[in-house]
Order: sequence, then structure tokens, then C-alpha cells
Amino acid sequence: MGKRCAVSGCFTGDPEEIKKRKLLQEKPVYLFGVPKVAAEAWSTAIGVTTPLTQNVVCRYHFAAEDIITHFVHSVPDETVVSIERERYLLRKDACPVAGAIRSMPQPPEILGQ
Repeated sequence: MGKRCAVSGCFTGDPEEIKKRKLLQEKPVYLFGVPKVAAEAWSTAIGVTTPLTQNVVCRYHFAAEDIITHFVHSVPDETVVSIERERYLLRKDACPVAGAIRSMPQPPEILGQ
């Protein structure tokens, strides 16, 4: 069984949401594991009463600048090379918010209707 975003009201990872994305040929939404050292802070930030040690939080609950999407490298002639990462990373100090920072998927029963 796949993982689902731990934020209440978020449908990222819901089987119907995943099916809808596949039908529309959309990329999957990135899910980030909760760092053990930050589990309590993340739980508080998204309003969950128990620590999120085994859960994930989707990209919709992070500021864009908290998500590292590219490898960026400067070569000697001062050219900057940017290559998209296959797997996105979070900055070490990133912390999610309960409300969506970016538009989230609609509830599955509304999708495709």
C-alpha cells in the first residue's frame, strides 16, 4: 500500500488521487519522510497530536524554496549548470504547514466528475 500525506484534509497519496494522476499522465506528487529529529516540530506545525515518525508529508505543505529540485553546479568558466533531480530533497531546516502553500488536489470523489 502506498503512503498518504499525513496532513488532515490532504488527499495526496489517496488511491483515487493516484489513479486520476495516472489517467492525466501527471507526475506523482513528491512525499517527504519526516526526519526523526524534527518529528515533534513537524507534528506541531501541521496540527497532529502524535509524532509523525513513520509518516510522510507532500510537497504542497512546504514553501517552494524549501524544496531542492535541481543539482546546481558552477563550472570554471562561470557557466551555471542546472539538472533536475530525479528525487527532490528538503532543506535541513524545512518545516511543513497545515494549510496548503500551493494548490492541493481536490477530494477524490470530486476528481474527474
